Amino acid sequence: MSNGAGSGATRRLSLLDASFLYMESAVNPTHVGTIFILKDEIPFERFFRHVEERLHISPRFRQRLVFPPFNIARATIEDDPDFKLENHVRRHQLAKGSSDEEAIKEILRLHFGRVMDRSRPLWDITLFERLPGRSLIVFAMHHAIIDGVSAVKLLNRLMEFTPNPPPVDLPAKVWAPASLPSPGEAYVNAVRDLIVSQLEAAAGTAREFLRDPTRAIEQARVLAESTRLLNEQMQAPIVMTPWNAGLAVGERSLSWLKTPLAEYRAIRTAFGGTYGVPIVSYNQT
Repeated sequence: MSNGAGSGATRRLSLLDASFLYMESAVNPTHVGTIFILKDEIPFERFFRHVEERLHISPRFRQRLVFPPFNIARATIEDDPDFKLENHVRRHQLAKGSSDEEAIKEILRLHFGRVMDRSRPLWDITLFERLPGRSLIVFAMHHAIIDGVSAVKLLNRLMEFTPNPPPVDLPAKVWAPASLPSPGEAYVNAVRDLIVSQLEAAAGTAREFLRDPTRAIEQARVLAESTRLLNEQMQAPIVMTPWNAGLAVGERSLSWLKTPLAEYRAIRTAFGGTYGVPIVSYNQT
């Protein structure tokens, strides 16, 4: 993913990032999320102010997608001049006496059975209140603008892991969003980027051929064979199984298991890993 600065080419989504938009549907949202279960009941005003003070840690918080006319190229990431934090930091009142299981079901219903609004920056944080002695915070962000490692890094900077965090160093300059490109500008930028990418690809192929003709020819053969096999697979009839025989709907269910973090750290150490985070997944029903 690009860093969001410079020309349209440097802001344009990569093919992998854009694929999460292309494969998305009403019953198959592709945003990701994290659920935090915290001690004590956090006042919403304090929570809102905490996020507001940290918006500057990443430009992604105040940037949205812009699609060129006719979708001739992948979308770009642009500053959102209409950004309002109230659209992204919200509160939700749980029913009194809700259990953890009931709260999780409510979160799944509100957050993971919907498609995010593409006319706004693709993230939001919700504080779930009225869970006795605790607070639930749900952070959701679209997979098109962030991956797993980036999300962990961003959350480590956004959240605080001490009861009394130090004051935040605010940026010297007030955020001043750039104007969104007009449809004509978006179209011209898209055409330019397509031409540049094709020229760069052709030049790269020529350099590779001159450097090692035999290897370049073999790579071309493997690519052609892979394309042929992929086309055959795409045309093959779908095999019906117990998991895809029914109608897919947007409802979600979740199963989880509580285990000590020390166990994951022990596994990481035993296999020589450098980072270990338990992964939670949910199943579509």
